[in-house]
Amino acid sequence: MFFESPHRTEASLAAMAEAFDDDRAGAVCRELTKTHEEGRRGPLAELAAWAADGVRGEVTLVVAGVGIAASSMSTASCI
Repeated sequence: MFFESPHRTEASLAAMAEAFDDDRAGAVCRELTKTHEEGRRGPLAELAAWAADGVRGEVTLVVAGVGIAASSMSTASCI
């Protein structure tokens, strides 16, 4: 979870898409404590494109964690 300035939202989402993967799931939440709160979910690259039009208000970015397939884990990697 990241609290971000509205004027940096697009750049932050683009940087996250580059670092974490374009298809990583995320959410942009605006004005969470206000009457007109808004949430948008999707891949980070799609959210960055959406934010290019400009975002206003208090912004919270939520990025999904990395899933680990059970078959790729060994007991040795958990120790």
